[in-house]
Amino acid sequence: SVATLGNLGIKPNDFSGFRAAKTSYDVTVPNNVSSINVYANKGHSGQTISGTGTKTLNVGTNTFNVMLLPNEKL
Repeated sequence: SVATLGNLGIKPNDFSGFRAAKTSYDVTVPNNVSSINVYANKGHSGQTISGTGTKTLNVGTNTFNVMLLPNEKL
């Protein structure tokens, strides 16, 4: 089973440098940004992605996890 993302990012204030093998990203957004939209694209069909969507931000460090489950072979 393979579990790789095709893309990952946030809106607004998207970041560059996505790599499928990278598992952690740090992004700084302006203080007036109160929420972001986390998006991810599957690297392979049949995978399941969780942890995307609109996220409310607090002042300071915010941590969000995007989980990718591989294809399951029956």
